Amino acid sequence: MLSVDGRPEYIEELGRRFPGRQALVMDLENWVPAQLGRFDMVLCFGLLYHLARPAEFLASCSRLAPELYLETVVSDAFEPVCPLVLEEGSDQACSGMGCRPSPAWLNQTLSGLGFEVNDISGADANWGGSVPSVFDWTPQNDREWQRDGALLRKMLICKRAE
Repeated sequence: MLSVDGRPEYIEELGRRFPGRQALVMDLENWVPAQLGRFDMVLCFGLLYHLARPAEFLASCSRLAPELYLETVVSDAFEPVCPLVLEEGSDQACSGMGCRPSPAWLNQTLSGLGFEVNDISGADANWGGSVPSVFDWTPQNDREWQRDGALLRKMLICKRAE
C-alpha cells in the first residue's frame, strides 16, 4: 500500500498516525506514475477536483491499476464539461487551480480510458459536517457545484473493461 499527497504536512501527519506506511509527497499535476510500479487499485477520494489537469491524472491512474475508486466534487451539467476554478487555501489545490467535472465528462473520460463506470452515489454517503456533501442530488443542469451550502459529489467504481 502506498499513499501520496501534494502537501508534506499531510504526509507527515499520515506517518504519525500510521507508522510504517509507505507515503510520498508528489506533485500530482506533473508526476511520472510509471516509477511507482503497478497496483491492484487506485483509491482517489477528494483529490480530482483539486487538480487543473484531471484528464492527464486519470490517464496516469489507468496505467497504474485496472480498478479506480473515485470520489469527487462535480458540476451539475448534462454535457461533458470540466470547468477550471480558482482554489485558494491551505487545503485546496496546490497549483491554485482545481476543476469541477460534470458526471458526463467523468463517464466519457473514464470510458475512453477503457473503464466500465459504475456510479454508486447515494444518500448513505451524504455528510452534513463542516463542509456538507450531497451524493444523491437531483440534476438540474445549472452547472453549479454547490447547492444549499453543500458540495455536489459523485462516487464511482471504475473497472477495466474486459
